[in-house]
Amino acid sequence: MLEMNDEATPIVLSTFKQADYWVDRKGNRHALRDMSRGYLENVLWFLRDRPEDFYVMAVFEEDTRLFLAGFDPNYDQPVRTLESKTPAEWLEQTPLLQAINTILDGTTEEKDKR
Repeated sequence: MLEMNDEATPIVLSTFKQADYWVDRKGNRHALRDMSRGYLENVLWFLRDRPEDFYVMAVFEEDTRLFLAGFDPNYDQPVRTLESKTPAEWLEQTPLLQAINTILDGTTEEKDKR
């Protein structure tokens, strides 16, 4: 989990695995469809500013899954899914960012490229 600041609720990886809500620094869930454009853009900026921090959490989770799979006789061949992705690529492919980009019609991503 990554702390945003001393008063913030930790960000958990499951937030990136869904496309319905954002959890603010106080731990409140906000439906993405109900958030203002400015708020969505601020969330994107915050996440894109530190993809490595979130990627480390994803790699740790994957490593744990692969380790535990080694003890499961019913689990065939563990597969690493993050190996060929950069932190920024991983972040952009999460359901959360895909949903935010869809809501914003990709306009924020286009602004970032200028």
